[in-house]
Amino acid sequence: MSSDIAIPPEQITLTEWRTKFRREMNKMDNLKGQRMTDGLINYETVKYFANENHEVNLYNQAILNYQEKEYYNQISLNFLNTAQSCVIITGLVAGLLLCSARIAQVIPCFLLSFQKTIAKYCATFRGI
Repeated sequence: MSSDIAIPPEQITLTEWRTKFRREMNKMDNLKGQRMTDGLINYETVKYFANENHEVNLYNQAILNYQEKEYYNQISLNFLNTAQSCVIITGLVAGLLLCSARIAQVIPCFLLSFQKTIAKYCATFRGI
């Protein structure tokens, strides 16, 4: 239950934060494609003025910029996945502790009285 409440605000916040990395990566991908297309369309002009090295360097720089933005995008995605896992695991641990406490009679359960058995523990946890 606590995981269901904590996940949406966390997900919205982290997804909005990640969006800027994705947009920058898409922008660099478009620039890389434009540089490649420009070099291919103007092949004769580049060849005539012996400017191949300059075009290759520009394209290499575009690829490096794209790879850098892609790296940041992957890091932000990994951070989002890790944060979601932490929230879900915290909710599961809280449920396990609640079930354990009810079975051990530390927290009285008004609906049912539990005996200290593994089967009851598993059945209780499954119901939460």
